[in-house]
Amino acid sequence: MAKIKPPATLGGKKLSAPSSAPGRSTDSEPPAFCFKHSRNGFKIADLDDAEKIALMDKLHQLSERTWLRIKTEDYTKNGTEQIPRKQLKKPLPDDITDDIPILAFHLPNLFRMLGWREDRLFHVLWLDRSGELYNH
Repeated sequence: MAKIKPPATLGGKKLSAPSSAPGRSTDSEPPAFCFKHSRNGFKIADLDDAEKIALMDKLHQLSERTWLRIKTEDYTKNGTEQIPRKQLKKPLPDDITDDIPILAFHLPNLFRMLGWREDRLFHVLWLDRSGELYNH
């Protein structure tokens, strides 16, 4: 399971979504996507209209699959590719520990969506339009 350092509490009680039970796999569930951690210059707002439509189509396709199916599909279609950290040309946020794999979804001829999986949630860090984030 991914280990993320919790944010500092600024007072008051915070609510959070329950995490899956320890040892319980979420591979039989469809992915959900979070863009909260997207980095400047690599966000949805940086895409043109055609790229935004392609992203929505991709998210729709992926949401109709389970994580198990995504893990077994070719990365150039609707699967993922694990990117070795040493290939990344941009720094990861400090709260992403070394044991968290960085994954990429391909949107052929457009861009790659990079981030990490936590249970069924995929946290998007970068929408890489120019192919500048890692060596291909």
